[in-house]
Amino acid sequence: AVRDIWIPPPTMPISACDVLLSLIPVLQVEILARWLSLSDVVKLDSALFSPHYREPFMKLLNEEYCVFQDLDGQHLAWAMWRNVKLSAVDLPHHFANDQRLKLFQQTGKYLRSLITFNVDPESNIVEEILTLCPNLEKLVFPVNDLAEMDICSKLSHLPRLQELDLTRCESLTGEMLANICSHSSLVSVDLTNCMELEDALPVEIVNTNHTIRKLSVLWCGETCFYIPFVQQCKALQTLYISDIRFKDVLVVLAQCPALTTLSATEETEQKNSLSNDELNLLIPLIQNLHVLHLHHWRGYNWQEGQLDRLIKGTPKLQALFIGRLNYSPSEVIAETLQDVHRLTRERTIASDSDLRNGHRHALHILLVEDILSTELLSILKTCPDLVSLTIGKCNKIYAGAQNLLSTIANSSIKILDITHCQHLPSVDVLLLQNLLVLKLSLGVQLTLPDVMQLLQQNVSLKELCLVKCIHLNEGAVFQILKKCPSLEVLKFDNNFDNNNCKDTTRIEERIKKMYPTLKLSLLL
Repeated sequence: AVRDIWIPPPTMPISACDVLLSLIPVLQVEILARWLSLSDVVKLDSALFSPHYREPFMKLLNEEYCVFQDLDGQHLAWAMWRNVKLSAVDLPHHFANDQRLKLFQQTGKYLRSLITFNVDPESNIVEEILTLCPNLEKLVFPVNDLAEMDICSKLSHLPRLQELDLTRCESLTGEMLANICSHSSLVSVDLTNCMELEDALPVEIVNTNHTIRKLSVLWCGETCFYIPFVQQCKALQTLYISDIRFKDVLVVLAQCPALTTLSATEETEQKNSLSNDELNLLIPLIQNLHVLHLHHWRGYNWQEGQLDRLIKGTPKLQALFIGRLNYSPSEVIAETLQDVHRLTRERTIASDSDLRNGHRHALHILLVEDILSTELLSILKTCPDLVSLTIGKCNKIYAGAQNLLSTIANSSIKILDITHCQHLPSVDVLLLQNLLVLKLSLGVQLTLPDVMQLLQQNVSLKELCLVKCIHLNEGAVFQILKKCPSLEVLKFDNNFDNNNCKDTTRIEERIKKMYPTLKLSLLL
């Protein structure tokens, strides 16, 4: 039998393209639509000339279940030319109205995800979506005047819709919120930067919602306008809300018992401290939270022992952020959680039995500002499984810095971020060891030997950030890289030899050439 097998001579190599072309007559929809990227299919289309291949290929494209994704709109022209069906589309900016209508007529019933932007206010896009795209599950409809393009009042025409993004829309009314609330399948709603109609008043929302699990009400016009809507979302698990008064935070917690993640920032002129009575009201309401972010624009002025009592009273809390987050709270929180799980192999959350018996605290992520070293030491003792610690505005820890940093060095903490640490002695910083991430910003003054010693004590370091801490020259940067073979991220400021104006193009190119996988961030 072996004699009968024909082996091609070496002068006739079989390429991957030849193999793919030979398979065309027996290709299945599963292979074409799911195994190959749309880019590959477009290239394959342009490579086919023989009718032997062309006919079965075109037949496959016309199959009812041959549906592709084209999230970035890169291949829309080809898809429209070939009448290809798409399940996900990100419409390009300034996409012509007639082209959009043609696309919806062609593939609207197959669309599950639609992302729009900068829509012509005089277009009929709302009617087109409602009539031609009835099976949408995700709709991103940002930066629109809802008085002219009211999608909210007609959501019943999209019965399968699960995700609705109205970021930066304006002219929102209470009636529109009521319609969103009454939708039967919505799971996620994003109202970030929305503006309500001028002089619009909150309306009483009668129907409760039992499907919405994630809601963002960040940086909207008047937060009180949205509170009645938030209160009716009884299945809500994740809420990001800004400019909310503390008393309304308590109301939301009481009305939304399914919450596990809450980010609430207060930007009013009201007091930035909590009384012991207010703390006593808060603690029972956050027993089921896994993630909590609280921030006052002037910074919460915690009384001695309050923060420690808050943490001890919430043993199931896994991540606590008390302070300002640099950008969107939802993004910062998500990135922080991802970093912890990516960088630490073993789970650090205490077991359910430990929690029930009160043996251990679940907290493994903590961000605090303006805290005394004695109070932070008490928290570290309460939370032995803490993995990520961020300390901002740390002038208050100066007195007990040595004891604190020594405790951190011998703890389970693997991710340490210290900002505004001008008064932190470098000799105390040199106590740190066994870290995976070290970020020092705006403060502690280090020499190159200091940095080398830190790297020696943190040999598995994956991320290093040094901003306004040391004057680096080009040679020093490469010494750092050579000393840290595991480094994945390096961030430092453009302050070479005390010259912030120096062109860094050459050193960036050298680093990328020698360390192509390194993520480099060079701040001006």
